[in-house]
Amino acid sequence: MKALITVLLALKLVACASYKIVPQGDIKPVSGPQADLVVEREQGWQKGLQCGTPIYHVISLGIVPKHCVDVYSVREGDDRLGNVKVISMQGWIPLFMWPSPTWNYGFGDDVNDEIIELVNPTSEEDDEEVTDTPEA
Repeated sequence: MKALITVLLALKLVACASYKIVPQGDIKPVSGPQADLVVEREQGWQKGLQCGTPIYHVISLGIVPKHCVDVYSVREGDDRLGNVKVISMQGWIPLFMWPSPTWNYGFGDDVNDEIIELVNPTSEEDDEEVTDTPEA
């Protein structure tokens, strides 16, 4: 029974993942807060250590991390604004990385909304109209 619990815990740690989103070079500013942005993953194989064939990651039960890099292009209409990298790590190391402010817990599969927020940050303060009323 203890062996089964140990194996299940090890498999859970192997599946632990964190990701971060990093601009790749300069990104052009958008035309306005209501810009219609399109985020597309560039075609091709993911880059990174052990990403395509994670044999050492599997054999070591996650001690050797799986490290993948995806590149996304951001466009506004026909105008290309720039590229954004999504770096993800899987294994035991992400357990210690995700509390950092630059890393997020998870696999980073559906990051389009986060990329748009990075390229075109909008705050709730801009959406709300603030008026000062004099005290009576």
